Amino acid sequence: MTDRSVSPEEDAGTVPPGVPLPVPPPLEDQVLLHLLAHHAYGTRFEADKSTTEIGLQRAFAQHEGSVLKHVVVSLEAAHLIARRSQYVVGYSEPKTVYVLTPLGRQRAIGLLTSESCGEEV
Repeated sequence: MTDRSVSPEEDAGTVPPGVPLPVPPPLEDQVLLHLLAHHAYGTRFEADKSTTEIGLQRAFAQHEGSVLKHVVVSLEAAHLIARRSQYVVGYSEPKTVYVLTPLGRQRAIGLLTSESCGEEV
């Protein structure tokens, strides 16, 4: 009997033994790509629910809340995202939403194009 740890995917039989599992992108990159997918620059008065703090927590529910909060703070400190108050679809009062800065948008588009080309980031 081997003392090898088995991932849930291997245990379920979806990944053959010995085949490396794909490495997900860092959470910072996932948040940038999420905000890029849910932006509406100049097209709508209201922001998407997915750009609120609760929306981010729901989108990344598999991660611990404190880890996500740390990532959001670090992205703000790096000037890749910004926090602002804006009306949100389905709410009558403005909520705090996260948006990509021009630098963050540029980085997210770069991540998106490098993923589509199959390059490692």
